[in-house]
Formats: sequence, structure tokens, C-alpha cells
Amino acid sequence: MADALFRSESRRELPLIQRGEGAYVYDGAGKRYFDATSGGVMVANIGHGVSEVADAMAAQARRLAFAFHGQVDNERALELAARIVERAPDAMSNVFLVNTGSEATETAVKLARLYHLESAQPQRHKVIARRHSYHGSGFGSIAISGGPQVRAGYEPYLFACAQIPPAYCHRCPWGKTYPGCDLDCAEEIEAAILREGPQNVSCFIAEPVVGRSLGAAPAPAQYFARAREICDRHGVLLIIDEVVTGYGRLARNFGIEHWGVTPDLMAIGKGIAGGYAPLAGVLMHRRIADAIRAGSGRGPTGYTYASNPVSCAAALAVDAYLRRHRLIENAGTLAACLIEACRSLADHPLVSDVRGLGLLVGVELVADKADRRSFAREQRAAETIAALAFERGVWMLAGTGGQADGRGDYLVMAPPLVASASDVTQAVSALAEALDAGAVALRA
Repeated sequence: MADALFRSESRRELPLIQRGEGAYVYDGAGKRYFDATSGGVMVANIGHGVSEVADAMAAQARRLAFAFHGQVDNERALELAARIVERAPDAMSNVFLVNTGSEATETAVKLARLYHLESAQPQRHKVIARRHSYHGSGFGSIAISGGPQVRAGYEPYLFACAQIPPAYCHRCPWGKTYPGCDLDCAEEIEAAILREGPQNVSCFIAEPVVGRSLGAAPAPAQYFARAREICDRHGVLLIIDEVVTGYGRLARNFGIEHWGVTPDLMAIGKGIAGGYAPLAGVLMHRRIADAIRAGSGRGPTGYTYASNPVSCAAALAVDAYLRRHRLIENAGTLAACLIEACRSLADHPLVSDVRGLGLLVGVELVADKADRRSFAREQRAAETIAALAFERGVWMLAGTGGQADGRGDYLVMAPPLVASASDVTQAVSALAEALDAGAVALRA
């Protein structure tokens, strides 16, 4: 039978994965692969094959599979909302549930707009975001994303968004070194607000650690405190995109806790239901929710499957599993092991930088270590080495395009929170072998 499935990369043959268990997945021949991607896109935080989650979903489907949230409430959604708010930073009081991270970031921008309308500031509509960011695949989320490979071809459909340089310490646009840099990357937020007109700007959106599109690049320690100060001074809302970094990925409930800042709005997803069901949402500061309730009382238009009982049951079971096994606390120990193992690669001739936070670590690849010259994009360096690692039983992410000319190659490791120290050290050993083989292949 002809292959009827059209993929996003339609000319590339993909491996067939048939099952998963814990931190591993298996192909049709029974070969085992360490899942250093958490399902391919940093979703499967509690690993694969957790029967408690499947059982909770089945039980809920038998009881009530669907009831549209715009007309009735369901118990699982109410329970989940309370559980999410319990994990959230102080003063974040409500959550608006959606299905995907793309919906979450778009909804966060919508909520920012609604807040300004309710606050009698209808002129505030402009969004400030960062180049080389990734906020999703809908037209709205592409518009606020800064990765050129994501935006390519769709520019006529995208609304204007002010883009500023990322917090990318390894290739600082100003040629400075943190902490003696005056945080020029954060000062760019204020510069953009002033260019656009403070009275016109609605929000600034950023990821605590930029994942695949910039090779797990974390913001400097004082970056978000400065961003919070700037946004407050100009009446701009701070949106943090935690779709990747939330629910334990950075060994905290939410990654922004590392910076000690409370945002106005926070997009969440991926790990919230651990890949067992589509689910995401937007956490709201109390003043945002209160302003909308006191005004029109109407939030954004919801999505059909948002708050559906089966997905909410899955997320509740994932949350219970995280708590029972203390996985977020344990992620800190595992993260230290992962970053230490990856730093052993720092002297490799293809490796320019090893960086990251928690269980999100990036290895930047270069053709010339001395001048940090990147490989030409047509060499597909990251994809080549990721494929060599896969041959050796490790599934990892290849990221590209973090430089203005489209070059930049990264390998990203984001294993499930259930992985062990021996799992990650063996995986990094396999990566070292792949780098050696890649050095030969890429210079042939």
C-alpha cells in the first residue's frame, strides 16, 4: 500500500518507532534507543508507557469523553486548573486551557490585547519578540517567532512584530562577555519599546531558554529582572513562553523560577500532559484576570477540544506521577550529571560551546573552532551527527539557523525526567563517537 501520510519533510524517510518504555523507545526490529529528545520535541517529561496515565484516560473516556467548555464545565478541567495554579509563581491565579503550545502563545498575545482594551488603552497592540526564537506554527505564533526558517515563505501573512537580538552569550551581538556586558541584550527591550512608541506596545514575549532554534541558550542571570523592570516602567506586559521549559524541564515547576520573576502571562504546554494527550494553556497574573472579569467578562474564543476531560485526566495523572516520584526535584541531580557529561565534549574540534539549564542542554557545532566559523548550511552538520548518534542508539535533536545568514548547527539533549545518570553518561559517550565519525564525514 502506498504511503498516504504526508510529512513536514516529505522526501526524507523516517525511522519507524513502535513502542516506548521509560526513557527508551524501540523500532520494529526491537532495537532500543535512548530518547534524549523526550519524544522528539521535548514533550515526554515522565517518559513512555506509564500505565497510570493510560488508565486515567481510559477511565475518563468511559465516563465522559467530551463536553464543550464554552457551554458547560467538567470536573477534570476544574481540578486541573487548580493543580496548575498551585504550581505557578505567586499571584498567577487563573489558567486558560488550550490544546497546543502554538495556541498557548497566540492566546497569551490575545489576552494581553484584551487586558489593554479593558484598561482603556486600545492603542496598545504591538508585540516585541526576539530573533531566533520559536513560539509555534500558527500564523500568529510564527509572526512572533524569530527563526528565519520558520517564517520563510509566510511573511505576507504575518502581522508586524518588532524583533530584537536574542540573549545569546556565546555569540554576543555586541562582542561583550557576561557579566561585564551591561546586559545590552535586555536594554534592547527598552530601545524597541521607545522605537515603537511606549503607548503602542502591548507585550514582550521570550523563552527562558531558547531550545532547538538556538541550541538551548539560557538568558543571563539578571536578564528577566531587567526585562520585568523595563516592562513595568512602560506599562508593557511580560509574557514568558514556558511551553518547553515548564513542568520540570529546567528542574523547577517553571523555568522562570530560576530568574525569580513573576510574568504577567505564561504560555505552558508539552510536559503538562507528557505527550499522552494534546494539552496546553496560559497562566494569568491575578490583575489580568481581574481586569477582564471586571470589564466585558469575555476572554478569547476557545478551541473545540480545549479543556476536554480526557486530556485533563491525562494531565492530572502526569502531575500525580511527577509528585509521587519527586521527578522535578530529582531532575536537578540528573541535570548536573547531564551538563557535566556534555562538558566533557568541549575540547572536541567540532564543538564550540556547551550550554543549557536543567534537562535542556545544547552543543554548538563549528567547522573551525579557532574563529567559531559555522558549517555551511548545505553540509547539514547537525543532522549528520544526529543521524550518526541515532545509529549508535541515541535519539537527539538537530537544531539549525541561529545566525543571521541561516547558518548555525546545534545538537540538543532533553531527556525525560525518569532517565538515570548512567543513561545520560552512556548517551553522551555515544555522542562523542558520533562527533568523531562526523568530523571525518564532514571534512571528506
